[in-house]
Amino acid sequence: YRDYVIRSFNEDKPYARFVQEQVAGDVLFPAEPDGVLGLGFLAAGPWDFIGHWEVGEGKLDGRIAKHLDRDEMLSAVFNVFQSTTVQCAQCHHHKFDPIRMEDYYRLHAVFAAVDRADRDIASLPAAEQERKQMLLARRQELLAERERLKEQQQPLKEIQTQLASVESALSQIPAPPQVFAVTTHFSGGGQFKPTEGRPREIRLLHRGDLTSPGDLVSPGAPQLWEAAEDEFFPPARFSVARPWLEGEARAELARYLTAADNPLVWRSIANRLWGWTFGTPLVGTLNDFGRGGMQPTHPQLLDYLAAELRDDPRQSLKSIIRLLVTSRTYRRSSRSDEHSAQIDAGNAYLWRANRRRLTAEEFRDSLLAASGILNRQAGGPSFRDFVIDKPDHSPHYEYHLHDPADTATHRRSIYRFVVRSQPHPLLTTLDCADPSISFPRRDESTTALQALAAWNNRFVEYTARKLAERMERHGLKSVEQIDFACRQVLGRGATPRERALLEEHLNAHGSASVARVLFNMNAFFYLD
Repeated sequence: YRDYVIRSFNEDKPYARFVQEQVAGDVLFPAEPDGVLGLGFLAAGPWDFIGHWEVGEGKLDGRIAKHLDRDEMLSAVFNVFQSTTVQCAQCHHHKFDPIRMEDYYRLHAVFAAVDRADRDIASLPAAEQERKQMLLARRQELLAERERLKEQQQPLKEIQTQLASVESALSQIPAPPQVFAVTTHFSGGGQFKPTEGRPREIRLLHRGDLTSPGDLVSPGAPQLWEAAEDEFFPPARFSVARPWLEGEARAELARYLTAADNPLVWRSIANRLWGWTFGTPLVGTLNDFGRGGMQPTHPQLLDYLAAELRDDPRQSLKSIIRLLVTSRTYRRSSRSDEHSAQIDAGNAYLWRANRRRLTAEEFRDSLLAASGILNRQAGGPSFRDFVIDKPDHSPHYEYHLHDPADTATHRRSIYRFVVRSQPHPLLTTLDCADPSISFPRRDESTTALQALAAWNNRFVEYTARKLAERMERHGLKSVEQIDFACRQVLGRGATPRERALLEEHLNAHGSASVARVLFNMNAFFYLD
């Protein structure tokens, strides 16, 4: 799923198509692998193994686990794509926004039949599929023949030889690739059973209590704009004789989200693009555009960007990004001046660029790039920058035992294997977000522990040594080494004062220490 998201951004996939694939791609685009890959979005959150696998829906705890699973899915969809907090209507009508409890439980009905499990991305090519079916049929014939000839040794040996040949041929047919996504058909295990496409019964729960069920509800969504319908299958289309199908419900939700007259979906992504580009979004609460969230600082600008994206025939995110980065506003310096600061200290009118610290992942990637050891391989299995201790039961993920010289881990941080229960100590210290929850905007703190980690961490030490090796290969003179290192780390040459101080430090402590000094400078840590 991660590779699908990266590829979709790189290919500049139309935004409406991108959203639809992640909600109902298997229904709307059944012949395309991306229609299944995108469904990894709905399955990306935390999953209660005990509640699903060991307890099951026959007990209250299992039903609670399933309820929370659906809540996580619908919350993710509306927080991310609509910037709407529908989850606040679970126990009562939303306190601030026009979302009723009925709306919330109608969204539960949309996801009533799906579970999270591995599913095939695409079937085998037609010729391979036909060959596999022929081999499976022949295998069944041989198994039946073997059973019949158990008492006749000579024919039995021939049948067993043929059976071994068929099973060998079957084993050579590759299994189709899989993605962890929502599905209605899977092998299951323990108490975890597939619905086979039959939606579970969803009732409105009094105060959100599963032991106090009320009326049955059918799929729908909040009526958040004038033309929206809150019920996907009204009585005229919905009957006992012809109940709605699971895929139809998700397809209706996907169309609801990407409707041209739905202002929220376009405002939400426009606000995120602005925030990622300028460092501060137009609406500070990226996941909440409701009355409980912050008001937009420039509402007309937000609507302009949203309309530009919606009305673009390509619905190109890259076009919006290009519009932003070629603007005079984006190209402003981050330097302050006293007169402007007195008028607009908070920079609400963007008279200067917002200075931004590197995120934890950007810091790690920049260390690899500056030291010359960054592996730019894209896609594929995640690397593991930890050692697993006691893997058979309650595994411990020991980051301090990992060798930073392991070249398999010198890839960009987006390809890390993320352990939700035991996050990376260095990245967490540098404000890396909790991977168990949706985190639309990073916290940014400044602590003594960050300074200690950025100086003493084994990974920082290792990358400093690798940069020092490059410095020493580059030139014999200390001034040449310093200028080379500054260009690699800071993107510019050293100033006269920096050159004098670093040369003194180089002579006293060596090139690896100079590299660590550069890695800890504000000019490296912050984007001006």
